Amino acid sequence: MAKFCLTKDFVNKFLKGLQSGEISPEKMSAMESLERRAYLEKFVGTENAQNVNALFESKMLLKNQEQGYISWAKKVSGITPEVRRDMIKRIENLQEVLDPKAEDKFLQDLASTRLGVNITQEEAKTLAELSKAVEDAKAKVKPDFTFNSKEERLTFGSAQVNLENYFNELKLVSKEVSFKEHPVKKIVGFIKETPGMMKSIVASLDNSFFGRQGIKTLYTHPSVWARAFGNSWKDIAKQTFAKGKWYKSGDNAVMDSLKADIYSRPNALNGKYRVGKYNIDVLSEEAYPSSIPEKIPLFGRLFKASEVAYNGAALRMRADLADIFIKGAEDMGMNMLDPVQAIGVGRVIGSLTGRGSLSLTEGQAKGANVLFFSIKFLKGNFDILTMHLLDPKVRENPYARKQAGLNLLKIIATVAFLLTTAKILDPNSVDEDPRSTNFGKIKIWGHWVDITGGMGSLVTLASRLIPTEHNGTWGFWEKTTTGKYIDLGTKYGVPNPLDLLESFFEGKLSPSSGILRDIWSRKTYTGQPVTIQTELFNQVPMSVGLFTNLMQDPASTFVLGSLILDALGFSTSSTVAPNSQTKLLPEGKPITNGNLINGILIYANAIGTDPETAFNRIFTGQTIRKVTNGTVIVERMPLNLSQAEKKRRNANNPQMKLDHTIPLELGGSNDANNLKIVTTSQWRSYTPIENALGQALNNGKITKTEAQRLIVEFKKGNVSSKSILDKYK
Repeated sequence: MAKFCLTKDFVNKFLKGLQSGEISPEKMSAMESLERRAYLEKFVGTENAQNVNALFESKMLLKNQEQGYISWAKKVSGITPEVRRDMIKRIENLQEVLDPKAEDKFLQDLASTRLGVNITQEEAKTLAELSKAVEDAKAKVKPDFTFNSKEERLTFGSAQVNLENYFNELKLVSKEVSFKEHPVKKIVGFIKETPGMMKSIVASLDNSFFGRQGIKTLYTHPSVWARAFGNSWKDIAKQTFAKGKWYKSGDNAVMDSLKADIYSRPNALNGKYRVGKYNIDVLSEEAYPSSIPEKIPLFGRLFKASEVAYNGAALRMRADLADIFIKGAEDMGMNMLDPVQAIGVGRVIGSLTGRGSLSLTEGQAKGANVLFFSIKFLKGNFDILTMHLLDPKVRENPYARKQAGLNLLKIIATVAFLLTTAKILDPNSVDEDPRSTNFGKIKIWGHWVDITGGMGSLVTLASRLIPTEHNGTWGFWEKTTTGKYIDLGTKYGVPNPLDLLESFFEGKLSPSSGILRDIWSRKTYTGQPVTIQTELFNQVPMSVGLFTNLMQDPASTFVLGSLILDALGFSTSSTVAPNSQTKLLPEGKPITNGNLINGILIYANAIGTDPETAFNRIFTGQTIRKVTNGTVIVERMPLNLSQAEKKRRNANNPQMKLDHTIPLELGGSNDANNLKIVTTSQWRSYTPIENALGQALNNGKITKTEAQRLIVEFKKGNVSSKSILDKYK
């Protein structure tokens, strides 16, 4: 029953009524519930009458009347505190109230107040029937909290879900506001709901939980991940073709079935799920705070399918992990019905499934969810990387602490294996420097794909915020996506570490907060001008926005493949690098029509001749000089960069040279994997051979492939200089 407090005037009126006999228990007992409430209004006010009447009904009509009358009078006078109860337990304890033997004795105020929802007599009867169905099904539970058959188990689970759904529907109906009766309140409510609705739309139309929030489970408990992944596609198919009109979202049978399975598991029945706070009872995940988009014709069905896939994956993974962890902890002798021992385990599971623990009040949590896109997901990644060392619930729990350490070890080992394998297959597909924008990513089909579920960005942020060394200089170094190193805060116009930290969190803002960010900064987060068009584009589902970007990006080699990876949660970068990074056109120099057109023709020729090589050179910041006999030739790297590379390789002396294994005139690049330190004498011996092959290529006497093969074999010592010179000089 909800707490209430009477003002001093109402307390005095109430006490005078008791003393004068005007408040008569006999008279009130003969009244019906609504009549009695109206009678009490003149003593305690309209706003308090329901609570006072509910208290009277609980004390006078369901218990010993003499003691009940005394207790009622004391409580109304403000002497004894009330305690709230769990929803299911409240209903179970209200059988006599909800299912009265005589209709005229229906205690409406008592039922409504105890449940926290205004209900009618018919609704109370329905609650009683649903509660009885739960009790009847629960009676078949064996002492070990199992059932004789799967059918019995799911019958109980379905009964529990039906009761929960009906109660939640009553709560929603009780909160509904009519625009006609309360227009201002209705408008305010819509405004409050808008940020969640915007976030839900942006997060929809994919199955991204598995490559993002759930990727830690893939690396630590792959069988749990695989089961959930397989079931998610069944959920999407079932929800897409769920019962209901084709242009509406469909019924809730898929999620109801999933919840029935979880609610009927032994650890749900014995209370261990509840004690450990495994986040199995959440109604919605932070990426889908609103279900309003379900009401959008046509789109609503696709939206709900992706919402069900996301929420269902989270619940399945948490329940499966909880079962594994509970058994493991109990094998160590821990009591998983003790909150002190269980909650730490629950927090480890939460971080593995994208729901980190935050000590926020309900109001603060709502505010954080409006401000940020996925603050709990970010906190979960932080907890994973720090092994929950800042959380005493985990740090002081031996089993939870051990699992946190093992999880991090498995994640590091798996990610390192994947990056190493990719590096072997394609040396340009991985950047091992944690200060790099591309750290923790693999370049696939022309785009950098995050395989860390966002954890790599936290490592990169930390690496840039602490002093590190680059080329013998200590500073706050950042490595851009094009490979350029920047010492933060050392030059005008270069961001400092604090700017970097602010930018990181600006990138985590929700769609609604992002609009304010863009307006205040006078540009979008990606640097575009703020227009109605750009802001609307940022509110469409991420998969739609990515498709548009990929189609406009010349680096894309397989758009469908990149879309599939991103739809599965493996975030794919699709931002086209600006000219300030690619240097396609010279900056700070006057450009005439002649050299502008000439530059365009060179790049058009390069892309038309060898698009893969051309785009590689463009997006690694190399300037294309010409195209000769099907070969894209770039300019030599600036002297200062060449000297810096020698210094980095500990070869900063006149006796050593930085050599291009495949010379630029034969189509080589300035990439690090094409550079090698050689002695000056070696370098001089290469020159006549490189010149001969370059001249032959220019004259069409040899193909690019053959020229590159010969120079590599020559430098390995497998081909003599005489054989090359005799043929091509």
